[in-house]
Amino acid sequence: MHASKECQHPLSWSESGFSLDSFSFVFLPGGRDRAVRQILDDTTVHSLLAEYFPQARRPNGVKAVGAICHGVLALANAEDADGQILGAYYKTYGAGSEDVEDSVKKCLKDPEKQ
Repeated sequence: MHASKECQHPLSWSESGFSLDSFSFVFLPGGRDRAVRQILDDTTVHSLLAEYFPQARRPNGVKAVGAICHGVLALANAEDADGQILGAYYKTYGAGSEDVEDSVKKCLKDPEKQ
């Protein structure tokens, strides 16, 4: 894998013309490392996710998005073309279900300290 062209010459979301359209899966890692923090606050990443995420919600199942830990924040903070935040879509069981954060907070001893 390390010898592959893709590993030796990774793509950068900050390059002009970069798009997620050719990808069938986008994974957003978690953690608090500097490499992760940059995707959480980057408006370019948010725009790319806002364009890609609706494709992953289609029933054909061709596109998918995965996120863990802090990676979920990149989705939650992304806005679509109408200024709607994707966080409203990020629910475990669809319409009518709670946001994941709300569900988790109910299980915590002291949600305000988390």
